[in-house]
Amino acid sequence: MEKSEIEKKYGSINRTYSNNELESVKKCRITAGNKDEFFVQARKKLMLTMSQAEEDINHFFNCIKLSYSGFDTFLSDEICNKLEKNLCQKLHKRLRKTISNELLCEYLYKELAPFIQESHFMLICGRLTRVFSKPYIAYVAEIILQETEKGFLVIKGNRNFKENYIFNKKDVEEYLLPTLYPEGMKNPEDKFFLLGIYSLEKKDTIKIDGKKIKLHRILSDFAEQKNCPRLLDYEKYAVVNHTTYQLEKNQEVLESFKTEGKYCSTKKM
Repeated sequence: MEKSEIEKKYGSINRTYSNNELESVKKCRITAGNKDEFFVQARKKLMLTMSQAEEDINHFFNCIKLSYSGFDTFLSDEICNKLEKNLCQKLHKRLRKTISNELLCEYLYKELAPFIQESHFMLICGRLTRVFSKPYIAYVAEIILQETEKGFLVIKGNRNFKENYIFNKKDVEEYLLPTLYPEGMKNPEDKFFLLGIYSLEKKDTIKIDGKKIKLHRILSDFAEQKNCPRLLDYEKYAVVNHTTYQLEKNQEVLESFKTEGKYCSTKKM
């Protein structure tokens, strides 16, 4: 986001904070001062009285308001006040004198999950870890379409929709996933699509023109990640073959990639 866009969106925000909110953030800073100690404490399973739980809930939302960078994107004072009230009501309905910190954390997660959608924010408590990323997965059919003036032409079909069948845009526009051009078709102006959908839940079929189309999870999710990155010298050029992998689980691979990048910086690409 450009500086001008940030100023336009957030420049007019003029929020004041109560002493109670400021004290919550001070406590948070002290707790988080030692990262190792912080995680040791976070992983302990504790039992809280109702008054302690309510105090923690209030402390939590105060910290969210003052220190969470995504607050103005996903939340607001009004939303947080409502969620805090909902949580306290749930505690009283339990008719018990204590609650575990893990169960309290689960309550917090269920209240916040519909609003926060990002992978940088998580809750850690006892044995419980809850992340707020939404893992959308692509489910696709064995059908490839090419955009034409008449509609979307099937260039790879199935039993119900054979080659040369043309879909109307309105029938397929919500199921179009851009894809690379098929072998032998390299006109850069041509546009190709898979029929499918991004979904949080497993999708076995979609329905188009009254007919069900079978879907499967996109095959790239199952691709083996071997020998990456791989550096090749081709005549005067340096070529790096690089596919997706989880860096935190492949520290040696990451270091190799950095080394090869430095090598390539002096070569033609």
